[in-house]
Parts: sequence; C-alpha cells; structure tokens
Amino acid sequence: MRILLVYNHNRSFIKKDINILKKHFDVKTYYHKKDKNISELRRLVKWSDIIYCWFASYHCLLPFFFAKRYKKKKIVVVGGYDACNIKGYGLFSSWKGKILAKHIYKNADKILPVDKSLKTDILLNSKLKISDKIEILPTGYDPKRWYPEGKKSKIVLTVCFVDKNNWWRKGLKTLVETAKLLPDIPFYIVGKIENDMKEKVKKTPENIKFTGWISDKGLLSFYQRAKIYCQLSRYEGLPNALCEAMLCECIPIGTTYCGIPNAIGNTGFYVPYGNAKATAEAIKNALDAPAELGKKARKRIMEKYPPEKREKKLIEIIKSLV
Repeated sequence: MRILLVYNHNRSFIKKDINILKKHFDVKTYYHKKDKNISELRRLVKWSDIIYCWFASYHCLLPFFFAKRYKKKKIVVVGGYDACNIKGYGLFSSWKGKILAKHIYKNADKILPVDKSLKTDILLNSKLKISDKIEILPTGYDPKRWYPEGKKSKIVLTVCFVDKNNWWRKGLKTLVETAKLLPDIPFYIVGKIENDMKEKVKKTPENIKFTGWISDKGLLSFYQRAKIYCQLSRYEGLPNALCEAMLCECIPIGTTYCGIPNAIGNTGFYVPYGNAKATAEAIKNALDAPAELGKKARKRIMEKYPPEKREKKLIEIIKSLV
C-alpha cells in the first residue's frame, strides 16, 4: 500500500507517524512549506493509495482535490487548532477558515482527532453529520525516550513557542503573573522566542527564565530536574510537552480545557484559566506533594498513551480503507 503524507509543520509527532507508516507501507512525504511543486504533488497523489494529511488547513486543499480526481482515500489528523473556535484562535474563528474546515471534513474519508474533546468541537463547529467518519486516535509517548533520572528540584516548567498567540492561549501571561507571587521559586519557559516578544520577555520577573530553543537532550534534562510542569492553556488538543513531562515524573498543574484533564487525570492539580493566585496556591501544594504523585503521573501516560497503541490502531484504520 502506498501512502502520501502531507504536512505543513515540522513537528516531532509528525515524524513519529512517518516512521510508523514506513514500517508497514510504501511512504512518500510532501512538506507544503518546502515542496511547493504542484506537478510533483499531482504525480505523488496519483502514485498513492491514501492521502494522509496532518492538520486540516490550506495545505490539504490541493492534495484532496487531486485525490478526488484520481479516486484516492483521504485521511486528516486533527491536532487542536483545526477544531477550535475561540476569539482570536482556531480555524473556525474566521468565516474563511470555517469554509475551509467544512470542505476538508466533508471530503475526508477518515478524521482522526488526537483527543475526544476535538471530536465534540468538530461536530459543533462544522454542523456536519460526520460522526461516523471520526475516530479518536491519541498521539503516543515513548517512556524510553522520556524518563526520570536524578533528584527533582523546586522548579516550575512549561514548554512552548513564545509568541503573541501563546502568550494568552498557553497561559504564559498567567505564569509570569504567578512568578511575581512566588519570587523565591525559579520558573523556566523553554521554547523559541519570536522577535516581537523579546522586549516583553525582558520585562518579566527575575525568577522566570526564558531559555529559547534547546535540543531534545536539553529538554529531557529540564523535564528530569523540574518537580512541576504547568499547562495553563485556554485550548489544547492533547498537549505533547505535558505528556512528556509527566513521563519524567513532573507533577502536572493544568486547566480543565480539552485534552489537558484527559492527560492529567487524578495525578496533579487543576486551576482556573488566567488565575495567577490559584496557580500560585497549586504550585505550593505541588511542591509539598510526595514524589509518588510524579510516579503516578508517569504510570498514567505509559498506560494511556503508549506509542504501540497508536501504531496498532492507525494501521488498522488505514487497512480498513483500502
């Protein structure tokens, strides 16, 4: 079976899917931001049996158009943005995006959201009767790659790109306000800093450090050292960094939106979105919590989101289509 995987972001979870699919099928990839050759795309679609698109967005339009012409099956994986409709964020938050999303979901043969909350939002926002095409397929996390080592320190960590959108959506603003309330506790925000955010970053409290981009090896070291991981987002699919941190026995603190509580379960603490005072109290409680809670967090991710589980179900779905 021949599969064309189309994507528009170079993310680790997409690379994982490429590796999974290559173990079982003949796979070619088309990176929309780099391989902008329509003739080549058309040739690849004609060559393939299935078009597999990560995220429902503009990069799906041409592959889906050619796939319909050549009678190929179409799969779209939904990560979060492509199901969302909140002010200032989400594909459904603009009329153009809404038209695009409805077109993609209507024409897909299979829709694979990474969390059950996204299925609810797709159906709510699209108003399409497509429930039978949707199957929940969480991403998987490797406990051999993300593992605890050494003694935990009283460090609060979050991982994400630092840009204007994530400042409010990922709760970075709340984390900065929380750091002011806990001046003796070190906070770390790991991730690339966009140029237009550098001045804002300079004005944050001294106990909060922005590392910029770091390697996976460096990220693992932060996960292993930090006792607490914060996911203070307003909207998420299934947060990758949160699950990786939990595998490293970080105690999670999160809001109750979307896939966050599905990851955390009863292994951490919950706070209202945008509430720095409540977040500071949760951090104090988490710092006093026994190490067993972190071990419980690791066990939850290992049992709930093993990479083998995603691989098995993904292969079954693909084989059922052709």
